[in-house]
Amino acid sequence: MSSLIVYYDEIGTKSGNRPYFEKRLVRNIREGCPSLRTASIRRLYGRIFIETSEDLDMAATSEHLARVAGISSFSLAQTVETSEEALNAAVDAIELPEEVRTFKVETRRSEKRFPLTSPEVNQRLGARLQARSGWEVNLSNPDFTFHVDISQQGTFIYSGKQKGLGGLPVGSNGKLVALMSGGLDSPVAAFKMFRRGCKVIFVHFHNYSADTRQVRDKVVALVAQLAKYQSTSKLYLVPFSTLQQALVTVVPPKARMVAYRRLMFQIAEEILEKESAKGFITGDSVGQVASQTLENLNVIYDATSYPIFSPLIGDDKNTIITIARQIGTYDISIKPYDDCCTFLVAKHPETKMRLQEALRYEERFDNEKYCTEALKETEVLEIG
Repeated sequence: MSSLIVYYDEIGTKSGNRPYFEKRLVRNIREGCPSLRTASIRRLYGRIFIETSEDLDMAATSEHLARVAGISSFSLAQTVETSEEALNAAVDAIELPEEVRTFKVETRRSEKRFPLTSPEVNQRLGARLQARSGWEVNLSNPDFTFHVDISQQGTFIYSGKQKGLGGLPVGSNGKLVALMSGGLDSPVAAFKMFRRGCKVIFVHFHNYSADTRQVRDKVVALVAQLAKYQSTSKLYLVPFSTLQQALVTVVPPKARMVAYRRLMFQIAEEILEKESAKGFITGDSVGQVASQTLENLNVIYDATSYPIFSPLIGDDKNTIITIARQIGTYDISIKPYDDCCTFLVAKHPETKMRLQEALRYEERFDNEKYCTEALKETEVLEIG
């Protein structure tokens, strides 16, 4: 009988909380893939067991499992009897790929009543496979690996292993609000927090009009791509043009970038509280642009009392681009768009803003009035 065996690593360190994380992982596996919604999915010790069927779309299922945070690897496996004779028969039935020259046998043995240890299984099956194939043993970098998993729930054999995202299941560590631009950084920052088990709500600030919808469409496309990692995503589209037009009358050009971002946090804080989220995500990286100097970040982050998580804070642009390509957001992010934060700012913005200065400008501006109006006009989308 064929089945999918899903392995995790970090969840296994959770001791008494392991069942909670396992249940969340099973839920995420089932929810994100139509072909698995009615499948039999069982939690075994240290692994998840998915029964396959003839109508299972294996390509779509594999693509889905590769994007589920919490999975370290998964494999299509055969279930055999827990006996040396059954393992010998399985080795004898292996179809030998022509291009293979080296191999190894790798055994996991959590069923301690099985009379052979893992090294003994490796040695005996390896000798049998070598006699049949003529391949050489290579324990460090083999062309072919024959896996044996002897557990209390059954014995599984497989030869292919597909890598997963690792980390923790989305939703197992609460909810955060991501401030989304249309650029490279914020989608990658959100993805990194998916891997830490966080459900992410997205907030985008725009100053586009009805006839310039390409920016809106780009942000929706980015969130749709990221939704592949958490099944469904909520996106708040907050109009920002009225606030900016009022803000520029009281804030000089050099200070406007910082002022815009402070105001965004103040508005997003209302959304955070509505969603019962625990903090914010930003795509900030120290020194990447003028608003991301240490001085300016301190002033910007002071605008909210909630924690701000910046998982890219020490990454360079090449590292961010590499991840963006891997998660499928790069081609969307590089499409041209007008960032609302560039509206009427100085060519050389302030890089060492002082908090007292930012607060002095805000005293001249009716934040509460404009924030309330912006939230009333906010559009909310459910994207899956």
